[in-house]
Amino acid sequence: MGHPIILKNDKRRYLGKTLYHVENIKSTNQYMLEKIGDPFISGDVLAATSQSKGLGRHQRSWLSPAGGLYASILFEEIPPVSSFYPLILLLSLSITEILEKNALINKFSIKWPNDIFFQDKKICGILTQSRTLGEKTDAVIGFGINLNAPFTHQDGLRNPAISLKEITGKNLIIMEILDDILNHFDEMYRQWVLGRFDYYLPILNQKLYGKGKAQTRELNGKSHKIIPIEFTRQGYLRADINGTLQDLQTGELS
Repeated sequence: MGHPIILKNDKRRYLGKTLYHVENIKSTNQYMLEKIGDPFISGDVLAATSQSKGLGRHQRSWLSPAGGLYASILFEEIPPVSSFYPLILLLSLSITEILEKNALINKFSIKWPNDIFFQDKKICGILTQSRTLGEKTDAVIGFGINLNAPFTHQDGLRNPAISLKEITGKNLIIMEILDDILNHFDEMYRQWVLGRFDYYLPILNQKLYGKGKAQTRELNGKSHKIIPIEFTRQGYLRADINGTLQDLQTGELS
């Protein structure tokens, strides 16, 4: 891989104030965690044209060919990672609304904990990873969006997938979409810092994938009948599990 270059400095926003870009990389998340302080600082964003070892949850590989949008955002010295759950939902909402703006269609939804779907096909995945040294914990939130590369007929995918180009029939300008997402997410981040996450809960719950519908999902390694009910103010998923209401944290559901 080459060295990341600064693509943009935008002092109007905190998240993505400095936007770095690299052509090919193993993983934007891993690279940022390894390079904290040199050159990356909190709020920086690293985007890549492609990833050779992109990751999803549980160390699953994430197909990352050229034509997609792959980026990570660094947060230094964070509180407990669980306090980040609402922020991850806000990133999901930011991406969802920008995808809807480009597709001119309102059929995108957030499949908790880390996916965005168009109807019943995956278009985006989000992964949070952290590093603790002594008493200091840093985290990156990475996301990969299927934009211009075709996915509908890809074999071997865990979930059926689709790209925005396959929905709209047109090529997208990847960096313009990233810029729109960062502007949108930066505003939501500022509201979250001020304790105003509740404002977004009604919108998030409108976007909850499979709301009120029974699904078979893996919970702590076992299959269960799960009915998603709503997102909570803590960023958990409230669900009916075998007839009992439970609030689920990110690591519990696959």
